[in-house]
Formats: sequence, structure tokens, C-alpha cells
Amino acid sequence: MSTKTTTKRLALATVVAVGAGLLSIVSVSSANAAGTAAGTGTNIGLGENAADGLTAVLSATTASTAKSVGLVTSSVSASYPLASTATMLTSGKLAVAVTPTAGTRAGLYVTGGTIDTATSATSFVVSNKNYIVAGAVTDSIAAIIVPNAGATTVTIQGYSGVTSTSTTPDGTLKGALTVSLVSSTTSGTVSVSKSAIYYANTTDAQAYGYVATGATSATLVDNPTAGTGTTDFNSKQLALILARDAYGNALTTGSLITASATNGAYVDLADAVNAPSGISGTSVMEATGSTITSTYSNTSSTDYVVSTSSKYYSFNVWTTGNAPVSTTVTISVGGTVIGTKAFTFGGKVAKVVLKSATNGKVSGTGSATVQYLDAAGNDVTPVHGVSSTVYTTSVTQDAGTAGLGITTAGTLTQPTGGTYDNKLSYNCPASNVTGQIAVAYTNPLDGTVVSSNGIAVTCSGAADTYTAAFDKKSYVAGDIATLTVTFKDSKGAIAADIAAGSTGAITDGADTSTATNVPSVTGSQLTIVGAPTKSDVTTNGVLTYKFVVGTTAGAYQAVVIIPQVNANANGTSQSAAYAVTDGGGTSLNDVLKGIVSLIASINKQIAALAKLVTKKK
Repeated sequence: MSTKTTTKRLALATVVAVGAGLLSIVSVSSANAAGTAAGTGTNIGLGENAADGLTAVLSATTASTAKSVGLVTSSVSASYPLASTATMLTSGKLAVAVTPTAGTRAGLYVTGGTIDTATSATSFVVSNKNYIVAGAVTDSIAAIIVPNAGATTVTIQGYSGVTSTSTTPDGTLKGALTVSLVSSTTSGTVSVSKSAIYYANTTDAQAYGYVATGATSATLVDNPTAGTGTTDFNSKQLALILARDAYGNALTTGSLITASATNGAYVDLADAVNAPSGISGTSVMEATGSTITSTYSNTSSTDYVVSTSSKYYSFNVWTTGNAPVSTTVTISVGGTVIGTKAFTFGGKVAKVVLKSATNGKVSGTGSATVQYLDAAGNDVTPVHGVSSTVYTTSVTQDAGTAGLGITTAGTLTQPTGGTYDNKLSYNCPASNVTGQIAVAYTNPLDGTVVSSNGIAVTCSGAADTYTAAFDKKSYVAGDIATLTVTFKDSKGAIAADIAAGSTGAITDGADTSTATNVPSVTGSQLTIVGAPTKSDVTTNGVLTYKFVVGTTAGAYQAVVIIPQVNANANGTSQSAAYAVTDGGGTSLNDVLKGIVSLIASINKQIAALAKLVTKKK
């Protein structure tokens, strides 16, 4: 690879700041080098290939040749200044500058290479091919370092507090750069293992991926927002591309980046200077930090861009119509596939499913879960869309609803926590009744109507009595015991459920904040999993509590107290029997029974043998 090509493709910007009085090793890009000036800290500046990157570092000397040749990459860690690394061609050279801390004298020591040329404001008090010391405590140093023949590494060390007479380093080592030497390089050639594609967020002000302000390519991750990679048919989805070479450098110029989407989806590529359609914000990936807006009109399943000065590239993907579509977008750089991303677009509602009905309360309401599916079986809901023109939040009562006085309420209660299910209310008359509810959903885009299944519902009164029972008669240590508490109304029907979030779900909303209204379940050798609360929710008139069973064997009774129900004329505390066994195996009685059975079996065999012997005589 020619020096010109290497120069064109490399852009390094890595900085270490160790603090005042400490040496830092700095790798600066040509674009930023002019701004690097002598300061109060001791710095080692590593010049880029493309420009005279170190001239401004020198306060009194012009170093017109202070630029590196064949520098491939550099990695300088702020946390490990003594373990910084770089890679360079064996035929290359390194341009290095040192700026001393005020009041100290800087020195530069090289192994595996030689100092070819060096300049200082007042020359040097020590100067040889491996070690130089500035002539004064205020002097800056510029040097060109070339590798020794046959060397595989070059190490550059910076010292502070050196003396003016020692011919070997006698100060404190504050920074070191180890340069690996290679005869050829894959710099500028895409590496699949170092490149990546990231889900982004179209509502994020940072339009190019889920990153924090000031993030670098090393900190990019897939957007973790729930539902990323899935949206409705009327929305566009966004992804970020980072194409790197084997050294982790972004491919900034001359690379053809192509995108291809399956199943008829459209894809639209853009570089990081121009945002895809509908996206605006401040790019934290670019040094300019400028606001970016752009409108695209590509309507094809393929697209391409030629990489320029941007390090980051993005693409939109979307569909037309209202059918469900699953697509995979393949990204290639220079003909090499670096990865794929899958996207799902939910279609219009094709099926409505009612399920999980609660017991409604007379003269009140009950609820059921309503689920929306598209033609492909994808779970879609109003909250998943971005507009009421995609999915609506209301339904109407269907002719499948039956039962005296039972009607459906058309407004849905939207869920929280990322669930795709909604809650639908139904109305109950003033008396106990059973029936069925069904709803009809109208797609807002084309007016098609979808009727749900019918689901059985019950309207009954508030809890008046209750009973309690365990799922088993006996347990061994460590078992999980389940206690079921069943509530009935004054007519003996399963009691109404109170909606989650109501004050005192098993108290018919009458509970205020009195601690004595909290249900109580006590029993020996039982450790409850999740303590009862006054807002426990019944499901079809039933509450369940779980316990870890203890180790002491015996017969026990658990006592269940529901204070608000006990306040009714018919309510009373309940007990539930259970036993704990040692689980240690066969008891003594079992052993004795086994012995008796064995003796009886042996006696029978002896008798049979005696009969057989007698017959033979």
C-alpha cells in the first residue's frame, strides 16, 4: 500500500490526559494538530501521516518535517499511560514532540529505534541516538524516530525530572508508547469482526444509535428500548453502520457501502452528515456537532453510498401498504458482507382475541384482556403505533354479546410495562347474571371490521364469605405449598373481582389505609413468599399464597383472616389443615410390616415345596 493511500485512509484522534505534572502520550489527527500547543503538562505528541502535525507544539523551533510516515493506528489509554500502543510499517517513521511541565526538564528515550533528527529551542544538554534531554526546563523537543533494522517493536519513553548531566534516563517514567512494526498492513480494508450494525431509535435526539453524548465507536450498542426492531406498518426504522478495518479504524473514504432488504421492504442509506428521512438531532459522532436534517426519497430494496469523511453511516427501512412484513437488511462494504439486521413491521389488525375475563361486580364493571393480531400472527396494539390512523384505541359491542344487562365499554385501558395486551371493560346489571361479551374492531385506514371471539363473563356481588385450603394434605421440608382462598358473595356465587389498582381489591374498595385491613395468613413451618397486602387482587374470586415448608414434622393448622370480609355478617376467619413429614424414608411400622410380609411369603414357599416333595414319594 502506498504512502499516499495509507495517508488517505488513516485518521487517529486519541488523547491521554494524566494531569498536571504527568506525562501524557497523544496521538493527534492532522485536522486537529494545528491546535496542539505547548502547555503546562508534559506531553508526547505523535504526528499523523498526512500533515505537519507537530509544528505548533514547538514554541521556538519550526519542524516542517515533523510528520509520521506509515503510521497505521494508535491506541492510547487514559487509564494505562504506560501501556499505550501503536502500529507502524517497518519502512515508516514516527514524528514525536515533547512539551515539558513548567519547572521540570523532559527527556525522551528510545529502544528498538534511533532518533534520526531532533530539534529544541536551545538545543540539547544530552543528545545521542537513543536519549535526548532538553536544553532548558522550558524547552520543547521535536524528533523523528526510525526503526532499527530487524526490529519488531519500537518503545518510546518519556521522563520528567531528569537531570542535565546523566546520559541515561534518571527521572520518573510517566508515559510509554510501544509501537509494533509490520511489513504490510490491512489498514483501510474492511474487517467483518471489527465492523457492526446497530439498531437505533427514531425518536432519539441522537439520531445515530443509542449512545451517550461524546460516545465513541467503542461504546456503541444496540438500542435496548423494548420493541426495537419491530414497529407498525406505517413507521420507519433506523439502524447505524460502523465499518472498520482490522485495526479498528473507521473506513472514511473510498469504500462502497451497499444495503439490500428482502421481502419488498425499502431501504435508504445515508452518511452521518445527512440524517435519513424524518430524523433530526445533533450528531454526537462528528467533531462538528452540527445539527443534521435531510429528506430522502429512495423507493427501492437496494441502496448505496460511497464513504467520505464520515465515520458513521445509517439507513432507514420501511414498507408500503398495511400488510405484515418481516425483512432482513444485508450490509456490504466493498463487496464484503459485514452483517445483517432483521426488522418486523406489524400489519393491520386481522384478528381480535378476548381472554382472561375477571368476575364483574353487580351494578359495576368487569374486565377482559383484548389482544390484536395481524395476518401473520404478530401481536400488534394501539400503543405500538405512532398514529391513530394506524391503530385505534376503541372498539364497539358486537352482536355476540349476550346476557341480561351485560354491555361492553368501548374505551380501552392502555397497559404499561411493555405488554402488548389491553384491558377492556364490560358493564354489569344490578343482579347476578352470566353471559358473553364480544367486540368489533374497525381498522382506521381501510374501514375493515374484525369481530372478536365470544368469552364467558359473570356478574356477582362483593365478597361475603371465604374458605381456605392447601393444594396437598402433606409436605416434606423445602416443598412449596399453595394456599387457595375462595370468596363467595351473599348468594353463594363466586364473588366479583376488583380491578388491579383499586383500593383494597378484596375489600370492595372500602379499605382506606388501616393496617388491620391487611389479610393475615399464619401457620407453623410456613414461610410465606410475598406477604399479603390490602390490595391483593382476586382472579375469578380466588386468591393464592405460596409458602416454603419448614423442617419440623407434625400436623398443623393455618389461620386465614380477611378483616374486611370478616366485618360482614357472614364473614369469619378460616383454618386449613396440613402436615409436614420428615421425608426420611420408610418408617419403623413400614419396616415391621415388610418383615411380616416377607416371613409369610417364605412360609408359603416352604409349604409349596413340602407338597411337591410329598408327591414325589
